[in-house]
Amino acid sequence: MAEIKAADINASMWPFFDNGLLLKITDFYLEKNVYEKRKLLEQKLKILSCTMMNSNARSVYKELYNHETYPACTIFLTFPIAYDEHLKKLNEKKSVLEKELEKMLTFLRSQEMAAMLKEEKLFNMAYVKSHFSLEEKQLEVLFEYAKFLYECGSYSGTYHHVSQAY
Repeated sequence: MAEIKAADINASMWPFFDNGLLLKITDFYLEKNVYEKRKLLEQKLKILSCTMMNSNARSVYKELYNHETYPACTIFLTFPIAYDEHLKKLNEKKSVLEKELEKMLTFLRSQEMAAMLKEEKLFNMAYVKSHFSLEEKQLEVLFEYAKFLYECGSYSGTYHHVSQAY
């Protein structure tokens, strides 16, 4: 991290933090002007290079290098392809997962249904399988979908789908 201050306990903890948390800490440092802005933006771009948060990386890149055009993802360690191509693949994956989960997502988005099942303590897989024709495999796909949303930085979408399931 950029010239870590001696009293900054986060410096020794960084290797153990999730990328999402690292981004929040970096944003906090940016907001409080704790470190040099350029160094923090470089660090943020490094963190984003290990995620699927390409739109965030694109905006940090633009701010850091003052470029309107975004290069091929050579700055990304995990994505050696063009930004637009990678974004297209992410959207395709999201569409495939949503299609597989169409029935489950419709069920989970029904606030009334979820509230009723929770209230009557019937929100368990056995009851849902028998009464709503939802399969256990869909639960695994739901987990994959929530993980995908999380890795893309859609934390509220992840929370919504997972919290509804519990």
